[in-house]
Amino acid sequence: QVAKTYATLDYISGSKNRAIMAVGIGANPKDCLASGIDPSERSKRMEEGVQVMRKLWAAPNVSFEGQYYQFEDVTIEPRPKKGSLDIWIGGKTDLALKRTARYGDGWFPSFVTPGEFQEGMGKLQAYGEQYGRKVDPREAGVLILTCIDKDRKRAQEIAGQFLKGFPLPQESMVARCAIGTPEECIEKVQSYVDVGCSKFVLWPIVPPDELIPQIELYGKEIIPHFG
Repeated sequence: QVAKTYATLDYISGSKNRAIMAVGIGANPKDCLASGIDPSERSKRMEEGVQVMRKLWAAPNVSFEGQYYQFEDVTIEPRPKKGSLDIWIGGKTDLALKRTARYGDGWFPSFVTPGEFQEGMGKLQAYGEQYGRKVDPREAGVLILTCIDKDRKRAQEIAGQFLKGFPLPQESMVARCAIGTPEECIEKVQSYVDVGCSKFVLWPIVPPDELIPQIELYGKEIIPHFG
């Protein structure tokens, strides 16, 4: 089992520098079934949930009457000091991009190539215009699965074991990951920077006992290149 430990890399300064919550409808519909929820409701529940969170973060004594959530006179403490947190929405389909343009403050897809990120940003800008919202290109990032080792073959073998569990063909997943030597991983991250991506979550796919060394490797070999 690989622990959910990751490192973040913000390449371009000048962002809002506020706390961010990333949300999505979930990758596996079976998660909904296990909770007694119809998977077809995932997107609408998430959209309504975003509205609920924004209201609760903004003021005390909040009431809400929606299709899925109803409550009266609810207050949460502590609330964010600067009001609503920024909400970044995941997904890469046209529906997900429309959802982001309408409800989100930023876009946070997983498992996209640099070309897919660039294409998605173009669509997101267009959808934003349709909804009368301006999409800040700096408020977007990608999640990249990584396995870094000075021995390229070892990195490929470790990552290969992890990627067996994904529905996409392994070669397609590799194209969306940073796997190999530090130099190769820097080159992969740079390929996203070249198409306008400025923020990243680097998610190590290594055995648990290698997580800390992997994070240290990020700090010593990867992040300084983009500092």
